[in-house]
Amino acid sequence: MKIYLLRHPQTTGGSDVRYYGATDLDLSELGQRQRDALAERFKDVPLDAIYSSALRRAAQTAAAIAKPHGLTPMQIPVFNELNFGLWEGLTAEEIRDAYPEQYIKWMKRDGTFEYPQGDSVPGFRARVLSGLDQLLDNPLESTILLVGHAGINRILLTRMMDVGWPSFWSMEMDLASINLIEYDGMHYKIAVLNDTCHLTAAGCGGP
Repeated sequence: MKIYLLRHPQTTGGSDVRYYGATDLDLSELGQRQRDALAERFKDVPLDAIYSSALRRAAQTAAAIAKPHGLTPMQIPVFNELNFGLWEGLTAEEIRDAYPEQYIKWMKRDGTFEYPQGDSVPGFRARVLSGLDQLLDNPLESTILLVGHAGINRILLTRMMDVGWPSFWSMEMDLASINLIEYDGMHYKIAVLNDTCHLTAAGCGGP
């Protein structure tokens, strides 16, 4: 089985510097160009099934990729991004100034943090990994694609790579990037990680 794991393109709302997880943002103008670059990249790639989170930035991207293939993407809400709670829409500096004690705990990155009125890290990890079986419920000869989010993709990749939580934070996951995982029913092989060449070729690489 081949699993293409994509991150959604750029969104509105200054998402390059602000933390948006559960907030359902649209794609920015640049993000729409990045979406189109992804659709162009995959138009001739055989795909048997396409999935996305239920958030618009991922669902819109999946729909664009699916159109040339005549497929209908399936939305899987457990792959929605982390809910930052009261921190939704804030920058790291705003979080540090408004929540200094919680900010210090957050920066420890030990995998136990709970966002104020949002997700806990253990709960988030459990939610995402509960969806992995649905992705793998396809024939081993199939090729599937999931449009997810930075947090979602990092959790799935750390599980597939069998590495610990600290690796979550050190893994680059650029907007509109592509990862490719090969799975033989027992083992995962990471064939491509954080590829953005399609954006460079289309002249729509983001900051």
